[in-house]
Amino acid sequence: MSFVMRYPFNHWTETVTLPNPIFGNSDGYGTPFQFKITEDGAVKSNLSGDIKSRLVYTFNKILKADIINLEDFIDLSIGEEIRVVDHNNDQWQVKLVSNPINVTQGSDGACGLHQLVLEFEGTKV
Repeated sequence: MSFVMRYPFNHWTETVTLPNPIFGNSDGYGTPFQFKITEDGAVKSNLSGDIKSRLVYTFNKILKADIINLEDFIDLSIGEEIRVVDHNNDQWQVKLVSNPINVTQGSDGACGLHQLVLEFEGTKV
Protein backbone atom coordinates (compact mmCIF):
# COMPACT_ATOMS: atom_id res chain seq x y z
CA MET A 1 0.00 0.00 0.00
CA SER A 2 1.20 3.52 -0.66
CA PHE A 3 0.36 6.95 0.72
CA VAL A 4 -2.13 8.92 -1.42
CA MET A 5 -3.28 12.56 -1.20
CA ARG A 6 -6.33 13.73 -3.18
CA TYR A 7 -7.76 17.19 -3.79
CA PRO A 8 -10.49 18.38 -3.53
CA PHE A 9 -11.72 16.20 -0.69
CA ASN A 10 -14.83 15.05 -2.58
CA HIS A 11 -14.70 14.41 -6.33
CA TRP A 12 -10.93 14.75 -6.49
CA THR A 13 -9.19 15.81 -9.65
CA GLU A 14 -5.61 15.97 -8.37
CA THR A 15 -3.74 13.03 -6.84
CA VAL A 16 -0.21 12.57 -5.48
CA THR A 17 1.15 9.16 -4.50
CA LEU A 18 4.17 8.68 -2.24
CA PRO A 19 5.82 5.48 -1.04
CA ASN A 20 5.04 4.13 2.42
CA PRO A 21 6.29 6.35 5.24
CA ILE A 22 9.09 5.05 7.41
CA PHE A 23 8.43 3.64 10.89
CA GLY A 24 8.18 6.07 13.76
CA ASN A 25 5.31 8.12 12.36
CA SER A 26 3.01 9.53 14.96
CA ASP A 27 -0.51 10.66 15.41
CA GLY A 28 -1.95 12.47 18.38
CA TYR A 29 -4.66 14.89 19.26
CA GLY A 30 -4.45 18.62 18.79
CA THR A 31 -6.80 19.67 21.58
CA PRO A 32 -7.97 23.27 21.21
CA PHE A 33 -8.14 24.26 24.88
CA GLN A 34 -8.41 27.85 26.04
CA PHE A 35 -7.14 28.80 29.48
CA LYS A 36 -8.31 31.96 31.26
CA ILE A 37 -7.58 33.38 34.68
CA THR A 38 -10.55 34.96 36.41
CA GLU A 39 -10.40 38.11 38.55
CA ASP A 40 -10.18 36.02 41.74
CA GLY A 41 -7.19 34.07 40.33
CA ALA A 42 -8.99 30.85 39.45
CA VAL A 43 -7.91 29.10 36.25
CA LYS A 44 -10.74 28.18 33.91
CA SER A 45 -10.38 26.01 30.83
CA ASN A 46 -12.75 25.09 28.07
CA LEU A 47 -12.64 23.13 24.86
CA SER A 48 -12.95 25.47 21.88
CA GLY A 49 -13.86 23.59 18.75
CA ASP A 50 -13.42 20.08 17.45
CA ILE A 51 -10.72 17.70 18.60
CA LYS A 52 -8.58 16.90 15.60
CA SER A 53 -5.81 14.40 15.12
CA ARG A 54 -2.33 15.62 14.31
CA LEU A 55 -0.57 13.29 11.88
CA VAL A 56 3.16 13.37 11.15
CA TYR A 57 4.61 11.26 8.34
CA THR A 58 8.26 10.89 7.36
CA PHE A 59 9.12 9.62 3.90
CA ASN A 60 12.55 8.38 2.87
CA LYS A 61 14.17 7.98 -0.56
CA ILE A 62 11.87 10.38 -2.42
CA LEU A 63 12.87 11.37 -5.94
CA LYS A 64 13.18 15.04 -6.89
CA ALA A 65 10.41 14.56 -9.50
CA ASP A 66 8.03 13.36 -6.77
CA ILE A 67 8.87 16.42 -4.67
CA ILE A 68 8.11 18.72 -7.61
CA ASN A 69 4.74 16.98 -8.12
CA LEU A 70 4.02 17.33 -4.40
CA GLU A 71 4.86 21.05 -4.47
CA ASP A 72 2.47 21.56 -7.41
CA PHE A 73 -0.23 19.64 -5.51
CA ILE A 74 0.29 21.78 -2.41
CA ASP A 75 0.12 24.99 -4.46
CA LEU A 76 -3.37 23.91 -5.61
CA SER A 77 -4.64 22.67 -2.25
CA ILE A 78 -3.00 24.99 0.32
CA GLY A 79 -5.45 25.87 3.07
CA GLU A 80 -8.06 23.45 1.73
CA GLU A 81 -9.17 20.09 3.04
CA ILE A 82 -7.73 17.10 1.23
CA ARG A 83 -8.28 13.35 1.44
CA VAL A 84 -5.35 11.25 2.65
CA VAL A 85 -5.33 7.47 2.30
CA ASP A 86 -2.44 6.37 4.48
CA HIS A 87 -0.27 3.26 4.39
CA ASN A 88 -2.79 1.47 6.68
CA ASN A 89 -5.57 2.23 4.17
CA ASP A 90 -7.20 4.63 6.67
CA GLN A 91 -8.86 7.68 5.13
CA TRP A 92 -8.48 11.13 6.65
CA GLN A 93 -10.00 14.54 5.98
CA VAL A 94 -7.06 16.83 6.69
CA LYS A 95 -5.32 20.13 6.11
CA LEU A 96 -1.58 20.34 5.62
CA VAL A 97 -0.04 22.22 8.55
CA SER A 98 3.66 21.79 7.83
CA ASN A 99 4.70 24.99 6.14
CA PRO A 100 7.21 25.05 4.61
CA ILE A 101 7.65 21.41 3.68
CA ASN A 102 10.75 19.98 5.33
CA VAL A 103 12.85 18.33 2.60
CA THR A 104 16.41 17.15 3.28
CA GLN A 105 19.03 15.27 1.29
CA GLY A 106 18.87 11.54 2.02
CA SER A 107 21.06 10.36 4.89
CA ASP A 108 22.51 7.49 2.88
CA GLY A 109 24.14 9.93 0.48
CA ALA A 110 22.28 8.48 -2.50
CA CYS A 111 22.24 10.92 -5.36
CA GLY A 112 18.84 12.44 -6.07
CA LEU A 113 17.03 10.90 -3.09
CA HIS A 114 15.49 13.06 -0.39
CA GLN A 115 13.72 12.76 2.95
CA LEU A 116 10.41 14.51 3.46
CA VAL A 117 8.28 15.26 6.55
CA LEU A 118 4.59 16.13 6.21
CA GLU A 119 2.30 17.17 9.06
CA PHE A 120 -1.48 17.22 8.85
CA GLU A 121 -4.40 18.04 11.13
CA GLY A 122 -7.85 16.54 10.65
CA THR A 123 -10.27 13.75 11.34
CA LYS A 124 -10.58 10.12 10.32
CA VAL A 125 -13.35 9.49 7.80
